[in-house]
Amino acid sequence: MENAEGLSASAIDNYLERAGLAPSEINALIFVSSMGIATPAIDAHLFNVMGLRPDIKRLPLWGLGCAGDAAGLARAFDLARTGLTLIITQTFDFQLFK
Repeated sequence: MENAEGLSASAIDNYLERAGLAPSEINALIFVSSMGIATPAIDAHLFNVMGLRPDIKRLPLWGLGCAGDAAGLARAFDLARTGLTLIITQTFDFQLFK
């Protein structure tokens, strides 16, 4: 869990830097994992590490296997159309949508 949290935060920081965004500008975080379940989910741990907004929209998805990617991208598309800036992750593969 500690490794997942650290790697997640590092990957998100790298993408935010490349996009010229601060963590406080992220409105939504979709965290897809087909590798197991954590309670609370890893994205909840990122609040303490990254200074994410307290009103961020969180959507942890798990238990969907490889189909989790499709579900996560579909939800990301829906949220991005509303003007939200969000990050979607699949285990440790991060993509930024703005």
